[in-house]
Amino acid sequence: MSDVFISYSRRDKEFVVVLQDALKAHNRETWVDWKDIPLTADWWAEIQAGIEATNTFVFVITPDSVVSKVCNQEIDHAVKNNKRLVPIVRREGFDMEQVNPALSRHNWLFFRQEDDFNTVFPKLIQAIDTNLEYVKAHTRLLVRALEWENKGRNDSFLLRGSDLQEAEQWLATSAAKEPLLTEQQKNYISKSREAEDAQQRLVQAGHKASQMVRIGSGILGVTLLLAVIAGVWASKTIRTAQEKIQEAQEGTRLEREGVAALQQFEFQQIEALLSAMRAGQDLQALVKDRPVAEYPAVSPILALQTILSDIRERTQLTGHQSTVSNASFSPDGKKIVTASDDNTARVWDSSTGKQLAELKGHQSLVNNASFSPDGKQIVTASDDKTARVWDTSTGQQLSELKGHQSLVINASFSPDGKKIVTASDDKTARVWDSTTGKQLAQLKG
Repeated sequence: MSDVFISYSRRDKEFVVVLQDALKAHNRETWVDWKDIPLTADWWAEIQAGIEATNTFVFVITPDSVVSKVCNQEIDHAVKNNKRLVPIVRREGFDMEQVNPALSRHNWLFFRQEDDFNTVFPKLIQAIDTNLEYVKAHTRLLVRALEWENKGRNDSFLLRGSDLQEAEQWLATSAAKEPLLTEQQKNYISKSREAEDAQQRLVQAGHKASQMVRIGSGILGVTLLLAVIAGVWASKTIRTAQEKIQEAQEGTRLEREGVAALQQFEFQQIEALLSAMRAGQDLQALVKDRPVAEYPAVSPILALQTILSDIRERTQLTGHQSTVSNASFSPDGKKIVTASDDNTARVWDSSTGKQLAELKGHQSLVNNASFSPDGKQIVTASDDKTARVWDTSTGQQLSELKGHQSLVINASFSPDGKKIVTASDDKTARVWDSTTGKQLAQLKG
């Protein structure tokens, strides 16, 4: 992570070198892009990462930088991530209307040729150092939150233990401070707490499971010993020992199933509930009318209580043969339409998860599906270069919107349901009559 990111026009490189040297002399680490190269994906990713991992974003205002596309992209990315902005004026003569609005909300420092650099520079240092510990924590948390997002929200990148406690304390004191928190940071802390609490429940369940396994093992050992001592009563004692052995083994199995259901709940809520219910039913059959204190396993009960308390998933829409890329509710909320890479869209009852219709006809994967405002029709967009209109109730195709020269990535009805707009990789959007499928307009540019 760096202290300062400097955004500037290449014409002011000489001044930026002087500014960077002064910051280095004051032990401030800077991030400056000296590469005068075209905008590429890799290069822009570098720039974004540099902005995300810096505490203060310094923008050198000149007639060239205020109109620079790249400079304005850098400002926008800094604003998106709630970075502290410090604008400094190097050269005047620019049109104020062309200055990025984000800069006008901050006090400007003047480093013009006629200004004394040594007089103004301490003010820049003061701006950089204001609430420095808070800003550093903001940067650290942002970098980790974005890493978690980029890693597919893998739980191993979440905060744990003291890291999480410090983040929560920082969150509690951040309400009136600048820079403001980003949604990524808030969500990251929230998800970290959920994962930590779930882990604690698993640990507790594991301790109980281990305790019951030890009890079961003890019962097994004592039972075997008694069976040897009481050999006179061989038949009856052997039967009793076998029952105790079987109960201990069954108790151990149920403990493991309860713990496994809790672990499964983190990823598959409905399946975990079913697993916990099966373990609970098996436990009920085993203990019959026995008091709880004599149960050979407790984790199935803990799993059921925890899952029933925390479950949010209502049902699953199962039937697609490949990736589901899009899902939308009907206007009345009673139906759901899904679009899939299996070349179909499907309509479902939102309460029961029952499939109501399968929209078949596309020759390639379906990117998007959405309802008309009255919910009676559905439009789908596909890689087969077409969009298609369907009857919601029957699944029958009503029209085919043909004309795009490349894959169609999106399609939507107008508010009155009379038109449809499609967007395509052929660099056009097109407007269609939703009833006839006739093309009404081509949006090129």
